[in-house]
Amino acid sequence: MDDRLIVTASPHIRDNATTRGLMGNVLIALVPSIVASGLIFGMRAILLTAVTTLACVVFEYLYCKLMHKPNPVGDLSACVTGVILALNMPVSMPLWIAIVGALVAIVIIKQLFGGLGYNFANPALVGRIVLFLGFTSRMTAYVYPDMSVDALASATPLNAAVDLHSVSFVDMLLGIHGGMMGETCVIAILLGLMRSNVWITTLAMFAGKALRYVAVLYAVQGAISLL
Repeated sequence: MDDRLIVTASPHIRDNATTRGLMGNVLIALVPSIVASGLIFGMRAILLTAVTTLACVVFEYLYCKLMHKPNPVGDLSACVTGVILALNMPVSMPLWIAIVGALVAIVIIKQLFGGLGYNFANPALVGRIVLFLGFTSRMTAYVYPDMSVDALASATPLNAAVDLHSVSFVDMLLGIHGGMMGETCVIAILLGLMRSNVWITTLAMFAGKALRYVAVLYAVQGAISLL
């Protein structure tokens, strides 16, 4: 009877990791993108990130206070949501719109569905979607950094109207082009990916997808040759 099978709910492998520790690790991984956005787009990027993060923390604190729920601000999850949401906005985004996005992400998507771990979708992602639908012109007002004083309106390199032959590969790698604050600098994203200890999983995922596409391609070519 001692060898009987015991069925339990996942997770089956546990360690001493805490929510605060995991979220702190994510914040550290996001630091390169925050620094890069500040260097590329100026201090306005740092201000937008700070305001959005502070708004997320305040909304979570106030909601839990009003609903007489345990306050989870110390787990840093609201900070992660604020930073990710900010990095998904152009640097020209008005601060009050960023605060609206923080309200949607924290109160509606996260807390109304039960809090951390119970929300049906990523709060920052849904906040971005809501801002895209409600403030489309603002969310698509990308800026091009001239690395000196001003920032000029510009399309992203993936825009169909952009001549790809005129786009420098180095500029695309360093993030010196229009786009959301956190998506322009590839080097900063890769540095954060390496810090988050998930780069092996990411490489394995891309390798698996590549092998799948190759297998499908060969299968299609074999089927065509039999016709």
